[in-house]
Amino acid sequence: MKICLITTGDIKTFGTIKGATGLAVAINKKGHEASLVLMDTENNRSRVKLECPNVKVFWFDSTSVLSEINKKNKIIRDHQFDVIYVVSFGIRNFTYKMFNKKRFVSILEHSELPSSIVNSKKIRWVTNLILEKLSLFMFSGHVCNSKYLYNELNRINKKIISLYSTYAYSSDLININNELSNNLSKMFKDKKVLCYMGTLVENYGILDIIRAIKELKKTHSNFILLVIGGGKDKAKMLQVIDRENLQKYVHVANYISEEDLYTYFHNSNAFVMPLRNTVQDWARSPSKLFMYMHFNKPIITSKIGESAEIFSNYDFYYNPDDLGTFAPAIKKALFSNDNWRPEWNPMSHTWDERAVGRIEWLEKNWPQIF
Repeated sequence: MKICLITTGDIKTFGTIKGATGLAVAINKKGHEASLVLMDTENNRSRVKLECPNVKVFWFDSTSVLSEINKKNKIIRDHQFDVIYVVSFGIRNFTYKMFNKKRFVSILEHSELPSSIVNSKKIRWVTNLILEKLSLFMFSGHVCNSKYLYNELNRINKKIISLYSTYAYSSDLININNELSNNLSKMFKDKKVLCYMGTLVENYGILDIIRAIKELKKTHSNFILLVIGGGKDKAKMLQVIDRENLQKYVHVANYISEEDLYTYFHNSNAFVMPLRNTVQDWARSPSKLFMYMHFNKPIITSKIGESAEIFSNYDFYYNPDDLGTFAPAIKKALFSNDNWRPEWNPMSHTWDERAVGRIEWLEKNWPQIF
């Protein structure tokens, strides 16, 4: 089977590219031929060099929407792919050649429900809503990264061929830099480290975390929140930190390269992944969840979306409708977890495992491509 994974944008902005590179490597390990369509950026080339140097890549330059669509159509037209796999739906991935179902199978992966995103401009909301509905009739099959998306898409169109298959992490990328680890140990000496990695926007919960830290410092002083990432509300976060005199309780590391990221995780005592009781958070499947799980440490989150599907009898949930429960959940994870052991097996959440399920699904529904 020859499968081509279609992406758009730069990996710093479009996290779905991480899923594409991880899946491509895993598919090739299974004896198939996966290739990638990627925008030619420094970050994307660095990712390919780091994770998938042996995967065939079709590069295209940053350009207008119409030009990008035409370049992708040319790639599809000029090569004999069995599967066109689109990792996120949007105008730039609207390559009409992919809808030639007589020539190949077209798959769309759904990682969120764009029409549910808070604070979207009305024109974008309308566009996303239209594309969501149209996509269910345009593709041969659909991969849903969350149970909510799987149920919702099948409710709208009961005839679609769909698969519930979450995000994962690339176990091959796990690498601990001992020198950096020692430096971090010295930096955070005698402190419990709570790690947040992600986009710094209010509706992703970063300000909720800061408020919880404010409460926790009333009873504990030997901890620090490690913030990794950037986003449009970073300045607002820093203002709150300054206003509440939380500087010694928060360390903002900004963007950390993939090579060093897992060393920061290794040196953390617990992770935090805020989820709100919104359609947006029920529908999305945060990739950080699976990266966190590798380290078998507490993950403070709420019983929303994929955390509700994956965890059972979990000790570190907080109630997103009662933020007064957030600080106690963090306290429990950082200071009362000596005998705690995770119930999950992190090796069940690698891209190697996800690839097996997706290949079996393709073979079951479209045996002619094998």
